[in-house]
Amino acid sequence: MVEYGKQFIIWLLSLIQSVFRRINPFPVEKIARQKQIKKEYAKLSKEKADERRHRDYAGSSKLWKQHMSRPAPRKRRA
Repeated sequence: MVEYGKQFIIWLLSLIQSVFRRINPFPVEKIARQKQIKKEYAKLSKEKADERRHRDYAGSSKLWKQHMSRPAPRKRRA
């Protein structure tokens, strides 16, 4: 009977541990990890866009010069 009690307590403790692992008591770590993932995605998309832009303008240097010399858009006042 004592052996079953020990096994039950061990099972109960493992169940509690698994529940606490699923419900993260430290959401700060999760938020930091999500921020890091967003930064990596942004970096990858920027690199991809740079590659695409480079490929689009690679054959025509005149087109690239036109693109780079265009004036910046002006901000409209509300």
